[in-house]
Amino acid sequence: MTLNNNSGEQVLKQMYCRCAKYSYIGSMVLMINSVIDGMLIAHFLGSKATASFGLVMPAYSLINLVPILLRSSVQTKIGEYLGRGDTKSAKHSLFILMTAAVAASLPLFIMFTLFSGITMKMLSAGAEHSEDTLLMASGYMHYLSISVFPIMMSSVLHPTMQLDGDIKRSAFAIQVGTVVNISGDLINVLLFNGGMKGMAIATDLSCFAELFILLLHYRNKDCILKPVLDRTEKHRYLPLFSCGLPFMTRELIAFISGILLNRLAFTLTGENGVSILCIGNTIWLFMLPAAMAVSSAGNTLGGVSVGEMDWRGTQYVYKLGIWYSIIYGGVLAAIFFISAMPLAVFCGVGNIESMNMTIMLLRCLSLSLPVTMMCQVMESYLNVTGRNKSAVCLSILEGGTVLLGLSWLMRKYYGIFGMWTAKLIAPVMIAFLGFTLIQITGKTHTEENCIEKSVSTKTGVSDFSEGIRQFCLRNKINSRCSNLAALCVEELACNTLQWGYNEGRSPEIDIRAAYDAGYVTVRIRDSGRQFDPLLYTRQFVVSDEDPLKNFGLRLVSELASEMRYSCIADCNIVLIRIK
Repeated sequence: MTLNNNSGEQVLKQMYCRCAKYSYIGSMVLMINSVIDGMLIAHFLGSKATASFGLVMPAYSLINLVPILLRSSVQTKIGEYLGRGDTKSAKHSLFILMTAAVAASLPLFIMFTLFSGITMKMLSAGAEHSEDTLLMASGYMHYLSISVFPIMMSSVLHPTMQLDGDIKRSAFAIQVGTVVNISGDLINVLLFNGGMKGMAIATDLSCFAELFILLLHYRNKDCILKPVLDRTEKHRYLPLFSCGLPFMTRELIAFISGILLNRLAFTLTGENGVSILCIGNTIWLFMLPAAMAVSSAGNTLGGVSVGEMDWRGTQYVYKLGIWYSIIYGGVLAAIFFISAMPLAVFCGVGNIESMNMTIMLLRCLSLSLPVTMMCQVMESYLNVTGRNKSAVCLSILEGGTVLLGLSWLMRKYYGIFGMWTAKLIAPVMIAFLGFTLIQITGKTHTEENCIEKSVSTKTGVSDFSEGIRQFCLRNKINSRCSNLAALCVEELACNTLQWGYNEGRSPEIDIRAAYDAGYVTVRIRDSGRQFDPLLYTRQFVVSDEDPLKNFGLRLVSELASEMRYSCIADCNIVLIRIK
């Protein structure tokens, strides 16, 4: 697969880099909560506490089922609405998703409080753990239950920040939550000796702090994505939630396979195996943000490109994800492979045999990271392009089905080491199957009726303007549409080149014009300072001293059939339709 820097995709590449960067920072810091929890528990509270934490870890997958559905729905569907300029449906969908987040919190809260005993039996999968281990796990889960409310709400708000021009807030909110969590953990183990219950309370406080920071976004009066219930909106709820089903399916399978893998490790080496598997899963959470970053960027920008009917852009987003997986995933894999021994020593796994088992597990996990990232890129691509059934099939395999089957087979010949090796072989098999699915179910989209280019000078804008006139002539579009489309490009792009970038910063603007159903659609996106031309023209008062000031911008807004603005990943996107 070759990665071509298409002439109309330079800003899209910057948007992808920004989405992946802040998603990675946010996810990395978020996972630090779980990583430090696991390490501090292993270091200060002992092996039984570590085993109890390992028992509860599959519950995180259960808690994350609905948040993953909600987050993916925001990224894909609301991104698609913004791509086509339908802010009304985007606001209404956001209201529905936030309502669903509150409603979904209640059954999980009840399950972890009133039915904690039944839940623990399910998580232990019938293994004969000690009474102390089960008691610590039950107490941790009981006190953790209150955090489901902020977790659900935050899952909707985090991707909303990317789509509403406040991309840095998401990572900052997670950083604040992490500081609260780490401080609470240290106070718990060093001062109060609150055990597993104290660890859970620290996590609760961090989740509420994170939610508070996210909600402060709505103090900005200029934000576009405010949740609004529109009773006139004829909204289909199934398409809204179906785009998140593949990722929810993956997490459900991960929840079930996590329980069964704990059971399998227990039968091989007792609680020591469960404890080592817990350490491996904890370190894996430190690697996982890289996969989450490429998946998140693929969902967000893939959905936006689909909404714009920019199939070439959708393909470019997919290729970017694969290259990120190979390059950055490979670098991270090398770092964690080298760090396997000191990490095992820090976690205090005990004797030499346990140390060797832990080191091998960590190294197998590190080598599997680039391939796991590619698997999640493939899932995102299948999902945003409407191949939901294929995406669900890949999610079932990637969630743990293949891993569980390989672990069960290889443990007969290699014992616990066979289970660890399966964690490396499984994602390779799944990546091959994913690539095959993409090729078999491939959809072809013709884009003959569009032209696009990235420009950085006024000469480039003039050349593209002339290209639009030739494009309209070839498609037998009337001269009014041709001239108005050219005017839109010249006015908006030249203004951006002149005023949109700080001195010393190289400007770059992606321009695309397409013809469909009698409309000429012009899309202009740039990575300069945030500027809403619609808001500006509404607020601008014509001066008697200079009545021609901003005349071109006002003329465009008045003559265009439709003009929409959005700020995604801190990049400006203006969509203009002319009939």
